[in-house]
Amino acid sequence: MIYLPETEAQKEFLLKWAMKIIGLRGLVMPYPIGIFVGDDENPRIACVAIYHDHRPPNVFMSIASINPHWATKKNIGALYSFAFTPRPVGLGVNRITALADKVNKRSRKFIKGIGFREEGCIRKGGSNGEDLILYGLLRNELKVRERNISVEADIRKLNYG
Repeated sequence: MIYLPETEAQKEFLLKWAMKIIGLRGLVMPYPIGIFVGDDENPRIACVAIYHDHRPPNVFMSIASINPHWATKKNIGALYSFAFTPRPVGLGVNRITALADKVNKRSRKFIKGIGFREEGCIRKGGSNGEDLILYGLLRNELKVRERNISVEADIRKLNYG
């Protein structure tokens, strides 16, 4: 289940949860989306996707997760759909950008596995001076089936936190 926050308190709840996992700081215009596992009666947060530094036609996406069961094709497709769907329903971008620490092989494998292409290295670009790998995903690179996922069918209003 994917949930959009409706209040600033809900956004803060999701951002704080994500920051405990991945420790990002100083994000510009962060907009989190919560992904929960479990049933409607007892949802448990499994992942927060944070869209940030939104400057059309691009948005950055960072993902914090403690449970791999969130990463279904439907959930990943819904995250892409939210980014690529025109406003006011989605963000209306043509590109999603992701960064990963060069030595974090697990993260890099995941990013490539969900369709991003490696585009280069940002030397000493990390907060601790580490090299970062730059990834991009363009709207026209998605498979037709993934592009046609309905945002409204997959994303609910957040009633949590």
